[in-house]
Amino acid sequence: MKRFIKIFMAALMAVGAVSCGKEAPFSADTSQDKGRLLATSFKLSLNIAENMVRSNADAPDVSDFDVAFYKDGEADPEFSYKYGEMPEIVLLPVGSYVVRASYGGEYGDGVKAAFDAPFYLGESNQFSIEKDKVTDNIGTIVCRLSNVKVSILFDPELKAVMDADAKVSVKVGENGTALDFRRDNERSGYFEFAEGSTTLAATFSGNVEDEPTTETKTYDNVSPGNHYRITFKLHRVDPTDPGDIGGDIKVDASVTIDDKGEISSDPEEEPLPDDRYPEEDPKDPDNPENPDTPDNPDVPKPGAGPTVDGGDLNLEGVNEVNSASTVKLTVTTESQFKKFEVTIISDALTPDELAGVGLAQQFDLIDPKDTAGNSIAEMLNGLGLPTGDAITGSKSVEFDISGFMMLLGAFGEMQHDFKLAVTDESGTREVTLQLLYKE
Repeated sequence: MKRFIKIFMAALMAVGAVSCGKEAPFSADTSQDKGRLLATSFKLSLNIAENMVRSNADAPDVSDFDVAFYKDGEADPEFSYKYGEMPEIVLLPVGSYVVRASYGGEYGDGVKAAFDAPFYLGESNQFSIEKDKVTDNIGTIVCRLSNVKVSILFDPELKAVMDADAKVSVKVGENGTALDFRRDNERSGYFEFAEGSTTLAATFSGNVEDEPTTETKTYDNVSPGNHYRITFKLHRVDPTDPGDIGGDIKVDASVTIDDKGEISSDPEEEPLPDDRYPEEDPKDPDNPENPDTPDNPDVPKPGAGPTVDGGDLNLEGVNEVNSASTVKLTVTTESQFKKFEVTIISDALTPDELAGVGLAQQFDLIDPKDTAGNSIAEMLNGLGLPTGDAITGSKSVEFDISGFMMLLGAFGEMQHDFKLAVTDESGTREVTLQLLYKE
């Protein structure tokens, strides 16, 4: 479910800061060749083969994945974040991009394999960032295991007669790093995959019933994302079998391959949750088991609510404005206003800048406060906006932001989107006023 980015009014906060005796902290030097990407425009999905983990508790949390924004033709990303720590809006220079999501894959300098070190990778389709526009639908990025997973198993009969220091050394590729699997090892090894170097070699070495034994098994055309389970067994040579030559004892091995096309999770485990963007039941998100009797019938739903009259303003498209423009909405209710929330989406102010001066990203004109809980009603009144009883005691309110137009001009030609979410006893009405400033 999409969420609007809530950024406090640039002009309002600049004036408010001056009225408190502080310098306005916001720079008017805003690039004109950038667009915006919403954090909600994509989701990460972790595709784990059933046999890759014992349960989803062993799987990495998608919030720990790195997400990087790569511009077409560039080797280094424009920006990168932890998925769980992404800002709600990302400003990117105009161009074509892909998002790459990854987890793990760091073995150390010169090392190409490690135990318990899965590497997951996923990439979005290419998308465009356009000047002064919002990109809000990239889609789902599916992340899959992208290194080679190997597990070494020892048959109980062999395990009983092999020395404690016997081992199986595994390497993938001619220049790969070898990992040693001992008798009591229960961990899996993860090996870097390199194109053109696709041979897996597993070599058993050690004493078996006090006899030095070495046996190598190789497997060609290994693929990233596959899990290779190699089982070593005790094989006693039959001297009467002419095809079974060698000493009295030797070690043999068999392999099973669990490929990357398996199902996404253990069927007895719940799917990996994505708490950032929970999905709702499309039929009735409030009470899917009994949609005719919602859990909370008093919660208003968008689509009802007050009426909004924009006059000559286009409430469905972009309006060109300048410093002399009149920008006013008339909001009317047949009952009483319960909420009158104002939000702005603008490249001129970032969440970090707002947080740096203790400002909120959203305010309600009925009880407007900053992030510290301090009232900003007096400041808003000075700018011509009604607050408190002037709203709850009236059935018709003018939302007039004409006074901000000159201040918005300090940022040059760019778009500022004001969103209203106004609630009365009948429900909530949401309107987004899109303003493109051009002098």
